[in-house]
Amino acid sequence: MQFQEVNYIPELETGEIPLNQAKKLDLRMHGQWEVYDEVCFIWECKLIAPGSDDKHGHLVYKYIIEGMLRFFHEEWKYANYVDDSGMLGYVLTGEVPTIVDDINQKMLISPRPRQSSKSISQAKQPSLSSYDFSVSDFLKPSSPIGAFPHVYQSCHDRTFCNRPIHLYHLFLIFDFNNQNGS
Repeated sequence: MQFQEVNYIPELETGEIPLNQAKKLDLRMHGQWEVYDEVCFIWECKLIAPGSDDKHGHLVYKYIIEGMLRFFHEEWKYANYVDDSGMLGYVLTGEVPTIVDDINQKMLISPRPRQSSKSISQAKQPSLSSYDFSVSDFLKPSSPIGAFPHVYQSCHDRTFCNRPIHLYHLFLIFDFNNQNGS
């Protein structure tokens, strides 16, 4: 497993994009395959809360724009060499079904998320209108995986490589009030 690995794209090799401006993948996991460099699974990690949460409601947009869109937007070209990847959603507050409903509904509208004066790079992010979402892009419930009960799936078209991508969405819930684990 590799953390914060540079997303190597042809523009880096030709020098069109300098290495210090390269996009980074949150997690890249390799299996025990013969062709190590060609088979992997990319995870993008984001904090998430319901859209109605006053303090964290903007995280739904960030999950979509700075998370999901990275896998199928031309500028990012995340995981263009694999057909399956995933999103890890770290749930700060709220119930997962409510959060998933918020994600699905916000994909169908196109206003920009709240801009932060702290992040200059956010202005370079694509907006929701940069991808034509439809109901077919919605997150759909999936079978639990091991100890992870909150699993969803979605499938999206990628025009830059002419292959769809299948995303697994694992929502992880932590008990922040129970610090000693009992």
